[in-house]
Amino acid sequence: MVPIKYKGDGLPNLVKWLTLRESQKFQVVVVNDLQPEDKSEPVRQILAECQHPNLNYYEGNFGNPGAARNFGIGKVNREWVAFWDSDDLPMVSNFLDGVSKAMESQSQVMIGAFELRSDLDPNFFQTYSLSEKTDLASELTLRPGVWRFAFKMNAMGIAKFPNSRMGEDQAFIALSQIFDKQISICSAPIYQYFVGNSDHQVSETSALKDMKISIRVIQDAIQWQSERCAQISHQLIAKQLITCMKKGPISLRLWGLTQTSRIFWSKPKQFFATGALLMKNGER
Repeated sequence: MVPIKYKGDGLPNLVKWLTLRESQKFQVVVVNDLQPEDKSEPVRQILAECQHPNLNYYEGNFGNPGAARNFGIGKVNREWVAFWDSDDLPMVSNFLDGVSKAMESQSQVMIGAFELRSDLDPNFFQTYSLSEKTDLASELTLRPGVWRFAFKMNAMGIAKFPNSRMGEDQAFIALSQIFDKQISICSAPIYQYFVGNSDHQVSETSALKDMKISIRVIQDAIQWQSERCAQISHQLIAKQLITCMKKGPISLRLWGLTQTSRIFWSKPKQFFATGALLMKNGER
């Protein structure tokens, strides 16, 4: 399931993997979040040229990737679903192997390694690996927005993405309670994540303000989560608050500081435990 906001760039990564023969083995749901001034004809033409037999294209004025993804979930007719960004480059063969392994082990969630690439430097390359010994909670907390999952549809329950432009994927992770489910790990990278793109939502100050929405959704979820999932949710909130205070406008930084102070006074033990984990993983 891929939400897109077309900006005239030709959607090169999306086209690249849609034209792979292996990608034709699964359904692809593309939801175009149109802006008032947008024209849908270029996107339709680009996707039609991919000649993907299981491509379902929809468009509408959703206003954020969370709402677009929720719409897309309703169009999925397969047993498993994964959520990609339009500039992600899935490594289709590895991804299919990872899902097959998850099905064989009767898992409900699959998470895979990924490769980090740069739009600005073609020689830049890093691999973030996973194994059965990996501390998934730590990895998820340190880089919550770049890990990609596949979910068994009937295991997601009532989890939905918040109507937010930032942190909506992390809120979905919290709501789906993945750490109460059986998780299958794919040690091979399942996609390439590209940095240096100014079109990323994290680069938009206005989108950063929506982090408040995602944080509040996770805060509400903690009230009914298991102890294990609540611990992860606290860590996700901490990471999101750090993003607010590092990259947001002054008003968002002050809000993040206020929320952090409240956590300190209400849950000091959780505050220091989460802080220690983040510092251990390189966050300052």
